[in-house]
Amino acid sequence: MEFLQIWLLIVGVYRLTMATLMFFKKKSFVIKTLYSLEPKNVSDLTARILFLCNFNYIGVFGNSILTISTALNYENNGLFYLTWFSFVIGLAHYLSEFLYFKTNNFKNNISQLIFAGPAVFFMSIRILYMN
Repeated sequence: MEFLQIWLLIVGVYRLTMATLMFFKKKSFVIKTLYSLEPKNVSDLTARILFLCNFNYIGVFGNSILTISTALNYENNGLFYLTWFSFVIGLAHYLSEFLYFKTNNFKNNISQLIFAGPAVFFMSIRILYMN
């Protein structure tokens, strides 16, 4: 296995674990984690929608399955591009929440920077030298 395959497998398993653990957390934890600087701007309905739809099932869980699939089927270019794009979108979302909207702090973005940052970088290098 190449380094990038191992890294994607680690990231996928980490995200799958976090998605499973987040299922058992209360909505107040989600509000504090995602919008730590402006929790008063997030309603209970928003927290439930983020938790049930985007954050747990579709966002993190779906991305973890996509990442693990890419690690196991490394030569599938379409799957590789889709995974790379999902990392770029996710990283852009968290960075915009931190830098532009100022609804999040650096502490809550560390895991995104640790996992998605290097993944985007190394996957971009592979895309440049693919074929």
